[in-house]
Amino acid sequence: MFRPQFSALAKTRVTAGMEAAMRRDHQVMVFAVRELHALAGEAGLLGLIEVVPLARAAELKANSSVRHGPTPTPTHSSPH
Repeated sequence: MFRPQFSALAKTRVTAGMEAAMRRDHQVMVFAVRELHALAGEAGLLGLIEVVPLARAAELKANSSVRHGPTPTPTHSSPH
């Protein structure tokens, strides 16, 4: 009954998190942490035990970026 609503909301929350990560904007990342935290909680309430650890891991990664700055994108230098 609630799974279709959860799926739609989860897609919105994950998309917001991905966009925040790409923008590397501190305030947007704070919002993304909240969204991912909510996603994990909602998944837990619905008994979606496969989703909870994934959402928590994403939340922790986003929160780490908020506290320590984004992880730099690796650059590959070409040999001279």
